[in-house]
Amino acid sequence: MNRLRSTEGRNMAGYRKILWPLLLMVVLAAVGLAAKASEVTRAGVRLNEDVASVRADGMTFLAKAATMAASSTVGVSLALLIPALL
Repeated sequence: MNRLRSTEGRNMAGYRKILWPLLLMVVLAAVGLAAKASEVTRAGVRLNEDVASVRADGMTFLAKAATMAASSTVGVSLALLIPALL
């Protein structure tokens, strides 16, 4: 019989639990770095100017909150990834 012991196969599940958050942090860091590119910044400014007349104050608050959350997430991601790579 080819039976697995109760401890076999658990390591792979542990790697998957760690892999997805790390992959998400890498994607967020890549998006954050891409957002600093001049083309993306210019497109963002143009879009902001286009929708400024129809944007409500509540939406402005939500957009600022999302920007702050994204920038802190990218900072934390880089703070965790850079030492891990070294």
